[in-house]
Amino acid sequence: MKVNIVSLACCAGCVSSFIDSHEAFLEILSQDFEIVYSPTFIDLSDIPNVDLSIVEGGIRTDEDM
Repeated sequence: MKVNIVSLACCAGCVSSFIDSHEAFLEILSQDFEIVYSPTFIDLSDIPNVDLSIVEGGIRTDEDM
């Protein structure tokens, strides 16, 4: 399953802390999922199609929607 991690009103440190503090979460993702996009860890100009999006942070602008 292809997964992306999208950050809205949050910083890269929040994403890094989330991943660092949840080693079991990463273990599950690395076995069953392929993370194909995360602006914190993967530099791509286009967001690829995915099966599951993990969205963290809050909506604060029209662009976030």
